[in-house]
Formats: sequence, structure tokens, C-alpha cells
Amino acid sequence: MHQVNDSIRGGASDAMTFIGLLDVFGFEIFEVNSFEQLCINFANEKLQQFFLATVFESEEQQYKDEGVPWVAIPYADNKAVIELIENHVDGIYIQLDSACKGPSPSGRAFCAGLHQSHGKDPKSKTFGAPKISKTEKRGREDYFVVRHFAGNTTTHLP
Repeated sequence: MHQVNDSIRGGASDAMTFIGLLDVFGFEIFEVNSFEQLCINFANEKLQQFFLATVFESEEQQYKDEGVPWVAIPYADNKAVIELIENHVDGIYIQLDSACKGPSPSGRAFCAGLHQSHGKDPKSKTFGAPKISKTEKRGREDYFVVRHFAGNTTTHLP
């Protein structure tokens, strides 16, 4: 450990002695998630997808090309979540764009549209609605849920 820290310091005696890791995998889930948080989560998912493609898949291909024995590393595939958000036909972003261009745009209309296009299949692995408690004041038109293997992320709109 001291050798790694000395190497990172590069001769500076007052440099910090730790290695930081950035974890971009998965959605951050808060008590109240805004649309801004959905955008941050989407960026994290795209970074993770890029990482998986450039590191795991390219390394696996290199091993195959060189005839090096290897064991496949299982990892969670986040393509369905990315597709839900960025699909150019009925994804969350394209529907938001369309809703904003309508005659009377509102968060409620936007959420209702998402539920209309993605909420039909109760077995959907990427979109859904949580159970509403009897004391919940909001209706399903006020939020939407992205189902991620790490957990459900409910995005509330004002």
C-alpha cells in the first residue's frame, strides 16, 4: 500500500494517500427524485454501458483473438433502461419533448402519456407504478417509475 501511495504522490510529501473510485453503475434512489435526477441516472447508465463495452467486451474479444482461456464475467445488462429513456419512438425524452410542444403542456399530461405507452404491461421490467398508500395525495399522473435492477426510482413532477 505504501508503494502505491508513494507512486501516486510523485514525491510530494503533503499529497493525500488514498485512491478514489467513481461508481457510475446504477440509479441513485432518493426519497424524492426529480427529473434532474433521472437525467443524472441516465448519464450514469450511459457511462456504465460505455465502460462495459470498452473494457469487458473488448478484453473478451482480445482473449479470444489471442487464444487465451478465459471465463465470462456475468454483469447486469442495462440496455432496457437506456432504451426506455432514449428510444426515439416512445422513450421518456422524446415524449417529454412532444409533451412540451403540445397546446397545454403539464407534468400530469406527460406522466399520463408515459403510463399510456409504457404502463400497459404489468410485467414490464423497466417501467411501472408503485403501490399508493391510502394517505398518498398524488395520483399516478404525478409520477412515473423506472424499474432498475438496483431498485425502483420514482420521479415526481411538480
